[in-house]
Amino acid sequence: MGGILSSNATVNPGFASWTKVYAPYCDGDSFSGGAVEPLAFNGSDLFFRGAYNLRATLNYLRGAAVGNGSIVSAPSVVLTGCSAGGLAVYLHADEVAAAVGPATDFRAVPVSGFFSGAPNAEGASVYGEQMRGVFALHNASAGLNQACIAAQDPGFEWVCNMALPSAQYSKSRIFVLNSHTDWWQTACVWST
Repeated sequence: MGGILSSNATVNPGFASWTKVYAPYCDGDSFSGGAVEPLAFNGSDLFFRGAYNLRATLNYLRGAAVGNGSIVSAPSVVLTGCSAGGLAVYLHADEVAAAVGPATDFRAVPVSGFFSGAPNAEGASVYGEQMRGVFALHNASAGLNQACIAAQDPGFEWVCNMALPSAQYSKSRIFVLNSHTDWWQTACVWST
């Protein structure tokens, strides 16, 4: 692992000795999906259950022997991810902080996880419409920050699937690292 996940203090002086767990996601919604039934697609069943995967991973880490003990006994934990993984940090920082417990020095460091909801050059609200669709497809309402969900007008809970609205309701300390030219945002949000 490199960058912020590196254990080399020369490369990563801030977090080299911190506890790190690499958990790739595969639900297409940054660990937020809570769909109960699979979606049939091209003869296969698709499961959008990222929230369940996240909770199972956290339960495992709370009870498993990771190094010298469970993640609860780790003196310091950094939660990070890049692009959609960075979005996951915004969306789930409080849940992970609660899982590691108050005795742990917990930091959330999303990397390029903030995607603009502003219209593109042609005036189309590309990212917002994508997130509205993803929220519905994945049944993400139970997998997102519940304070954010509760604060939205009915029918607009989907905005909590985006970094800025979610971060406004987060209790975790979040150190933002964001590139203005994230390749995914440039190709999929800003371009036409």
